[in-house]
Amino acid sequence: SLCITERDVTSIRAEAPLSNLAHVGFLTLPSFSMIAFTSAVEVLRMANYVSRAQHYRWSVITTDGVPVRASNGLTVKPTRTLEEAGMPDVLIVCGGTQIRNAVDSNVKTLLADVASQGVPLGGICTGAYALMAAGMLAGYRCSVHWEDLSALHKEYPHVQFADELFVIDRDRLTCTGGTAPLDLMLDLVSSRFGQNLAAQVPEQFILE
Repeated sequence: SLCITERDVTSIRAEAPLSNLAHVGFLTLPSFSMIAFTSAVEVLRMANYVSRAQHYRWSVITTDGVPVRASNGLTVKPTRTLEEAGMPDVLIVCGGTQIRNAVDSNVKTLLADVASQGVPLGGICTGAYALMAAGMLAGYRCSVHWEDLSALHKEYPHVQFADELFVIDRDRLTCTGGTAPLDLMLDLVSSRFGQNLAAQVPEQFILE
């Protein structure tokens, strides 16, 4: 089992350019984790609700615009291509099981195109692997799902792995799986609107 301590919920920043993001793109890969995805997107929805303003919008993206099945067999709609959705302020890769098979040349090309335009990149659950495979995390600190940590340490020696729920390092944000994206997204909401508004989101979820 994984023991979570107070230290684990610390985010690491170094001139993070993410405090003013408004349009969040979620790149869903085959067999992505539904609980990680919904934990992230629901924070944005609830932040809009408690603030009574449309501060955030989000797009669900796949490389071809066709919905992919999550690991629980469900799909999310509407799903768009990156071109249809428009360039987001940050693109977050939603990974899950069978992540190595899911990260193909189309995914790597898309990530390279987004990065070339200076758009920050993120990964939740095993989504960080996609960033590593595309060469987007060398020299960065990152957080990944604990089951994948040992193997990735050896495979990507130039990545600095952190034993934390999430890490924000400059223009990269990474997060472990399960409900940990709640903490990541709440941190982003807090950095933009302050702790008072961010605290209202978990209250609505009946979440400590």
